[in-house]
Amino acid sequence: MLTELLAAQNQVIAVIGMAALAVVGSLARAYISYRKTLVEQESRTNRLTQALKDTRPHQRPEIIRAFGQFERGPAAEQITQSSAASPATAPVGRTEDDTKRSGS
Repeated sequence: MLTELLAAQNQVIAVIGMAALAVVGSLARAYISYRKTLVEQESRTNRLTQALKDTRPHQRPEIIRAFGQFERGPAAEQITQSSAASPATAPVGRTEDDTKRSGS
């Protein structure tokens, strides 16, 4: 009877240990993702600050827009252009044509 109790207790400890490892793994992944985001944002802010250094106030909006386009890169531009041309990505819901057909 004592052996059965100890065996059951060891199984419970093993299950709790596996659950703790899963939680620690998830927390580690979340923390790494969080830190990566912070580093990327800090780098982006530093690059933007350098781009705006020694500029006049009237030049800054144009520089900020160009910087945003540069940061998104050509891949984002291609995705935007292809989604605008593709009928499969049309907005979901009622369109202007649907409204005309239904008379509402």
